[in-house]
Amino acid sequence: MIIKAMHEEQEEGNVIIDLGKKIDNEFEILTQIIDVINKQLPEDSDSSTFDELSTDEKDEGNYNVETPLIIEFAKFGFWQIFNKNLKRISMACVKKFQKDIEEEEIQAEFFSFQCDSLFVHEAEKSLPAYPSNWSYKEERAELRDLMVKKIIMLKQVQTVKLRAAESQSYSFQLLQQQQAQLHAIQQQQYGGVSTNWNIGIAYRPPDSIFNISAGYQQGKANIQISMVPDEQASLLGATGFTAGVGPGNLGLSLNLNI
Repeated sequence: MIIKAMHEEQEEGNVIIDLGKKIDNEFEILTQIIDVINKQLPEDSDSSTFDELSTDEKDEGNYNVETPLIIEFAKFGFWQIFNKNLKRISMACVKKFQKDIEEEEIQAEFFSFQCDSLFVHEAEKSLPAYPSNWSYKEERAELRDLMVKKIIMLKQVQTVKLRAAESQSYSFQLLQQQQAQLHAIQQQQYGGVSTNWNIGIAYRPPDSIFNISAGYQQGKANIQISMVPDEQASLLGATGFTAGVGPGNLGLSLNLNI
């Protein structure tokens, strides 16, 4: 009955705490029960085993309990529970390891050491004193191998992210260099370093259609001569705006950027 109860508990996904002690206790109780049954047999019993008796003798119960066979059946049942318990412990350690590395990837190797120690601690508590040949080495090796693979995959992802960040940083630096080169070319084309002030001057000889303008902007001088008739001559006389607008018909514009 105890084996069935343990199976039901494991089917619910639980780890049986202190399984080793419980198995040892059950073996001890089972041995005591067998001893009690054998002692209650009549003294003149021929100590026949169950398989050696006829059907009538089996019905009467005049036989010794075959201890090794009973123990082997119990051992097999508890061995199944023991292995399933190790798998439950391993799964719990893997979940803890996965959660830890998601929160702090850089400590992955340290977390794997923690999970391995946790597995050994819980597996030792599941290991009974009898039978003494049971072991958890295989399950521990599988757990270690799984964590190593996860660490390798994590490092590969980190390498890809680092290379992507380096590539992005290099592209940004290259763009800055190109912008600086373009700016230098523009300055060279304009004839010098850009200044923060601009100036312009214009002159129109009296009674003429000529207009002369000069300017200095962004490190480059410019002179322009144009022939523009006076559009206001019909309104303001023969000379139009070419007379009386400032001394000597001189126009001036000044633009300072501070």
